Amino acid sequence: MSLPEVMLWVHLRPKANKDFRLRRQVAMLNRYVLDFYFAPLRIAFEIDGRAAHEDRSEEDKTRDLALAKIGISTVRIGAYRVFQDCNAVANMIREICLGTLSLSDLEPSMVTIAKR
Repeated sequence: MSLPEVMLWVHLRPKANKDFRLRRQVAMLNRYVLDFYFAPLRIAFEIDGRAAHEDRSEEDKTRDLALAKIGISTVRIGAYRVFQDCNAVANMIREICLGTLSLSDLEPSMVTIAKR
């Protein structure tokens, strides 16, 4: 796990969060590993670090579309957001998982919504 993922996991892991169960490092489609996954709503949360995702926008689009085809929406969060305000990012993920924030309320560049 990258540092931003570890920082978020401190806030979202089961010991720190009793409201919902978020899973981390989930294998999907035999070729992708999701940073975080919320199964009840079929949402993947991907933390995009500059070094890890530089020049990978096409690969990320292909991945997001493959996940969308099996009904999984992807929310992409820049690592810089986690470094700027980890609590705010954790709260955003918490609100999405609890249903108090809709994916349609996010910046369009942050989310690939599955077409069902």
